[in-house]
Amino acid sequence: MAEGILLPEVCNRTQTHNVQAWHSEPISGVMSARLRALWKDQGWGNRKGAIQVRVCTVDGMSLYRWRHIGPRPAPHSWEEIDVEIPEEFFSGRAPSPLAVCLECSEGGANHEINIPADLVNYIASARYGVLDGASMDVTDIVKRELTAGKTVKASPWEEAVALFGDPCPGTGKQLLVTLSEKAPYEPFVAMPDDACLEFGFEVGGGGGHQLHIRKANLLMEKSLKIFTATLKPPQVIITTMAGDEFASLTVAEEDTEETCSDRIQEAIREILGAGQNFRVIMADTGTMIKG
Repeated sequence: MAEGILLPEVCNRTQTHNVQAWHSEPISGVMSARLRALWKDQGWGNRKGAIQVRVCTVDGMSLYRWRHIGPRPAPHSWEEIDVEIPEEFFSGRAPSPLAVCLECSEGGANHEINIPADLVNYIASARYGVLDGASMDVTDIVKRELTAGKTVKASPWEEAVALFGDPCPGTGKQLLVTLSEKAPYEPFVAMPDDACLEFGFEVGGGGGHQLHIRKANLLMEKSLKIFTATLKPPQVIITTMAGDEFASLTVAEEDTEETCSDRIQEAIREILGAGQNFRVIMADTGTMIKG
């Protein structure tokens, strides 16, 4: 059964492309979530406005960076949206602190990229701009600056544009550096207990822009049980989040990924009983199984 949380109404005239904080909610034990709301802009002129969401700690450190959700820009008249929150936000794991420092944005908590010197050679790519829109490849520039012992920044934006160029004038920009798979670091860690789902919005720059959101309802499906499944041929060991063994099963040669997933769910249901929500994270792939 989904738990419904009514979010505050938004009536904002602050004309900026930076994300403005809206609402935060703990996500411990949450399996999935979606947002339903009515929204519109000022009702005339250029259409702007967007809703974003991220996962962060209670002190504001990003675990998953800001991400646009739902349609955009906002319409001129009231329209209903029904948007699913990204599934990986509830996977029970988060990008490692190193992975977080590989992204920075204008007006965000992280303004600059810091990479240990021994990892610079493992940079696979770097992009600057709107990461899910207009952006440009700045890999060579980033490598050059970091090799010289300098930092690379998205803010102040004037300095960033002078260094990288401007792929999307008038729009808030981000810098994202991606390391190759051979880089010697663990890309994910366990999700902290204090992780929160934070919503934000953009009004947009320029004269007269507004953003209005009302009847915003956050629906969160909660799970009381989260497990990890580790393949140790010929067995699959299922453990609790505390690391205690909960169940095990033997994998047959003819088992496929799908049949193995089904058998894991059956093994857990036999112990928990019917009607109990749970989630299983495959340790080797990060794949999530919902039960």
